[in-house]
Amino acid sequence: MSKRASVLFALSLISLAACGGSGTVTTAGTGPSPVNVNRLPDWFTNVPTDANTMYAAVTAESRDLQLAINKAITDGRNNLAQQMEVKFEGLSKRFQE
Repeated sequence: MSKRASVLFALSLISLAACGGSGTVTTAGTGPSPVNVNRLPDWFTNVPTDANTMYAAVTAESRDLQLAINKAITDGRNNLAQQMEVKFEGLSKRFQE
């Protein structure tokens, strides 16, 4: 194979590879459906407040149900940890004063 044929072959392979799609898949309707939103419990949409208790209502998405549950638990723990940090900082400031 001549040098010129090799270059043409390489260019044609590159141009064929460039014709491929981006590889991303889009799904229509990924937002929450009104039916599911109406079925949410009241404690989830209106998170309770109490001076002695901390609450966190979170959701997570995954194709695997157990992974979605684990993600939601982790997000909830992070949310509660942030709330505890804010409360602790406030108590520390009051104590210092």
